[in-house]
Parts: sequence; C-alpha cells; structure tokens
Amino acid sequence: MSIKRCISCGFVWLFFLSMMFVGCNQQTEAWLEMDEAEALMQEKPDSSLVILNNITTSSLQGKKEKARYALLKSMALDKNYIDTTNFDVLQPAIDYYPKHGTADEKLRTYYYQGRIYQNMNNPSQALECFLKGEDLGKDIADSIVFAHLLTAQGTIYFRQYNTDKLIDLNLRAGDIYMKKGKVWYGLKGYLSALDAANVKRNKSLCDSIMKLVDKIIEEHPQLRVRTLPSVITYTIKFSSKQELEKLLDSVKDEDLPDYIKMSVANGYNELGEGDRALGWLTDLNVEGGDSLRYTAILMESLELTGDYAGAFKTLRSYLRLSEKRSLDIIRDDAVFAEKRHKLETENLRQINKKNSIIWGCVSGVVIVVSMIGWLLTRQRLLRTEKERIEERASLLELQNKFNEEEKEKLKAEMVALRLIKQGLEEEKEDLANAVNQQKEIGEKVKKVLQERVGILNGLLSQELSSPRKPNSSLDKRIAIIYEDRAAFIIATRKAFEVSHPSFIEHLVFRGLTEEEINYVCLYAVGLNGKNVGDYMKMKGHYNLSSAIRKKLGLDEHATNLGIHIRRLLNE
Repeated sequence: MSIKRCISCGFVWLFFLSMMFVGCNQQTEAWLEMDEAEALMQEKPDSSLVILNNITTSSLQGKKEKARYALLKSMALDKNYIDTTNFDVLQPAIDYYPKHGTADEKLRTYYYQGRIYQNMNNPSQALECFLKGEDLGKDIADSIVFAHLLTAQGTIYFRQYNTDKLIDLNLRAGDIYMKKGKVWYGLKGYLSALDAANVKRNKSLCDSIMKLVDKIIEEHPQLRVRTLPSVITYTIKFSSKQELEKLLDSVKDEDLPDYIKMSVANGYNELGEGDRALGWLTDLNVEGGDSLRYTAILMESLELTGDYAGAFKTLRSYLRLSEKRSLDIIRDDAVFAEKRHKLETENLRQINKKNSIIWGCVSGVVIVVSMIGWLLTRQRLLRTEKERIEERASLLELQNKFNEEEKEKLKAEMVALRLIKQGLEEEKEDLANAVNQQKEIGEKVKKVLQERVGILNGLLSQELSSPRKPNSSLDKRIAIIYEDRAAFIIATRKAFEVSHPSFIEHLVFRGLTEEEINYVCLYAVGLNGKNVGDYMKMKGHYNLSSAIRKKLGLDEHATNLGIHIRRLLNE
C-alpha cells in the first residue's frame, strides 16, 4: 500500500513540475502580437503601428514586456513620420534597456531617445544619446539603426560647422547603407560628406567621394537629379567655367525642386549671368535653413544685374539671418556635449581601474594578514618578548614610511593645484584688464570676456571662502576650466564675427586660416604675445606670428603685431 502511495505522489509532483515549466515558458498574447509587429516594421510600418495600437497596455506584464512595447511603438511612430516631443511612450524602454538590454536594444533606445530630443530642439541632450549609442558600435547587429544614428548625429555637427566630424559620420553611414542595399540612403550620406568636403576645399577628398557618387549614378541614373546641388558646388570650386556651363545647360529644361533651383542659380552667378540666375530664383518657396543660402545667392544675382538697391536690401536680410545663426551656435550647448561625454567615459574608466586596484590591494592584504596570523600562531611559544617588540617596531616603521609617501604625494598634488589656481588668477586679471581698457572691441566680445571673468571669480572666491580637502569637486572643476580654453577662444572669434563682421571678413580676405583668426582675435581683445601663446597652448608662437604678419603685409621691422591688429579693428 505504501509503495502505491509513493508512486502516486511521484506522478503528482511530476505533473506539478511540468505545469510550472510550461507556465514559465509560455509567452503572453501581447508578446506574440509584438513579434508580428516587429516582423512587419521594415516593410509595412503602418500595419505594425496598427497592431501595436490594438494592444491594451494594461495587459502588459513585467518591465521587460513593457519596455519592448515602448521601443517598438517608438520605432513605428518614427517610421510613419509621426514626430513626438515627449517621452510618454519610450520611457519604459529608457528605464529598462540601458541596464538590462542587449547591445541592439540599447542602441535603438538611445537612437529614438535622441530623435525625441531633436524634435524638442534640444541638440545637446540628443548628441549625448547618440554618443552613447555610437560607443556600442562593435557589439551591435542592427547596422541600419546604427547608420541612422550616425546620420542624425551628423545633423547636429552640421549646425556647429564641424565639417571634419560631419564628413567622418556620413561616410561611415554611407558605407553601411550601401552594404545593406539602401542605395538612396547611402547616396545621401556620400552627398552630405561631399558638401562638407567642398566647404573645406579639400579636392583630393572631394574627388574620392565623387567617384563613389558617380558609381552609384552609373548604376541608378534616376538618382542623378538628386546629386545636382553637391555636383554643381564641386564643379564651381574645382572645374572650369566651360564644364560648369555644360552641366547647367544639361538641366535647363528639367522640372527641378526648389532647393536644386537655388544651386543652378548659384552656378549661373559663378558664370556672371545674373539674369539667368534670377530666372531660376523666381517664385521659390524657401524656409528654414535654406533662407540664409537663398538670400546670399539672390544678393549676388541682383548685384550682377546692376540692381544695387535690391542687393543692399537683400544684404540686410542676409546679415539678420547670419547674426541669428551665429548667436544660435554660440548658445548651442551641444558644442560641449561631446567633451562632457568623453569626460564621463574617462571618469568611469578611471573609477573601474581604481576599484580593481583597491580590490587587488584588499585581497593582497587579506592574504598577507592571514599568512602572518598563521605564522604568529605557530611561533607564538617560541618567540621571546624581545622578538615580539622588534616585529612590532618593524611594522610601525613600514607604516611610517607608507604615511610619509602619502604625505609627499599629497604635497605634490597641493603644489600642482596652487599652480593651476595661480594660472587662473593671472588669466582673470588679463581678461579683466582687456574688458576695462579695450573700448573698441564691442559689447558682444566684452560679454564673452566678462562671462569668462565671472566664472573665474566665482570659482576662486568660493575656493578662498570655503576651506576643504584636496581633490574636491571644485578643485577638479577649476582644473578642467584651466585646461579647456578652446571653447572660450571659439566663442571670442564668433563674437567678433557678430560684432565686427568687416574685421573678420578682412582677415579671411587676407587668407588667414581659422586658427590664425583665433590667434588674431586674442590680440584684438588686448592680450599680449605671452598671453596669446598661453591661450593657444604654444610655448613658441613665432612661426604662426610670422605667417600672420606676412599675410597682413607687415615685415619684421614693422609695428608690433598687437598694435597693428587693434588699429585694424578700429578702422
């Protein structure tokens, strides 16, 4: 009787365990519907969105299922060209995937989070999301989303006129698209890179990109018209007027979109045919980022036809748009987003490295202490009082030596920090003198200098009024601001571009590079040669100074470079 009972109990437990196993592995109905929606996402995103909309969100179970639904719904909205400006849909994915998701799930979450920040006109936060996604590049399988992320990241660098990053990102994205058979997306990536290379006047790079574009057009001739703006710009910069005229004549009878018509008009301006250029500019619907380009082309066309009043009126519109664009760039926090991301990544790496060292030391100490304890236990009866005293003295000597090394290290850190603070004090005094003594530099330039002086004053006054231990967060901020002067130099130059455009245009006309203009602007605010060398991080800046003097027409015995530049600014 007992054997039968045992067999019966065994079957009951086996049935119970089987039911638990099936229950744990059974997928919910919502999960199966999401499988279907994901399968349709690429080819039929509208059908995918309908399926997702029919899922009752209250039926979703667990954070993982809610996160998957949130991510798929955001993907479907984006592919159906429905822009969102809040995180109501995507938030469960943001909360779950960065810690628990696969590399592809993290990538998609960062990409769509960044896209929402772009819709909210927050390029700084968008760029931080894209940079986190780019860091996953080696581990992801969804290369199309990765290419989308690179392209979206490039649009932010386009706002900053960062042509080097723009070229790199779009070439990488274009290569990925072409490998996946996304020809139109690949062509767009190459064309964006070509436009940036045209701006840099890098002929060798432009030629290599043009080979990629020509190969695509040869295989897909229907896409030729899409390449016209970039090809026209390339022809203007690097080909003869005969080749340019031949290219423009080949499209004169075609019905082209407005943005291409502007490029054709620009080509005719290059040929000196203002009337034909105006014909292409008639009744164009221009808005957004194309407005600045349109006014520049229209102004040149009017000037070529002799309509100087119209050209002057258009010039005023161009200056207003240009000033607004410059101010937007100065205010754009995305300029510093990449540096913040690099600092955060480096800090995390340093923390992990320190933790590894600490745990290694702790483990080593535990092993050493254990061995010493074992030895002490074995030899306790054999050791004399004298031996125990000598051992303790030896340990105390080692501890004192260790403490002395720590003190020396702390002393060196204090000396380095004092030097940094001394440099900040000197920088503050130099800039404050420039603000007080240079009246001709303009309010916008003074504002940039005053903001820098204000930051330095705040940090140094806080440091003096609140004694604290070394390596505090304020000390680290002081060190970062001391090292990072590049952003201040760029802001100073752009402030001159706004307040003294003629001064900057003269420098460009003289052939000065961007680095040389940065150099000149520091002289213009009243800094001397030593200060300028410190800011440009150049101990010897004679070669750069000589190159500038040569371009400005000054020989070795002419007036001081700083005096000449400030006189030029006044004129």
